[in-house]
Amino acid sequence: MPCANLVGASLCYVVGRRSPVAGAALFATVIAAAVSLLLSVLLRVRFVFLFPGLLASEMTLLLLGVPAMQAVRRALAPVRRRWVRE
Repeated sequence: MPCANLVGASLCYVVGRRSPVAGAALFATVIAAAVSLLLSVLLRVRFVFLFPGLLASEMTLLLLGVPAMQAVRRALAPVRRRWVRE
């Protein structure tokens, strides 16, 4: 899982700089695949049964988080500008 987080976050950073929604979707796909693989090995359930549900939940959470984080970023922009000047 730490490796999947590293790969997913790296891809999300590269893609997300151009399109935050695409970056979040890519991260959700990587994490859903990693969790599905982990659970399929531990629980001996087929990967194809686990992946769609996990992907749907990851996509929902992460894609709803994009507008929320953009609002936070806009709210913190004046504070960031003051820190950069100092």
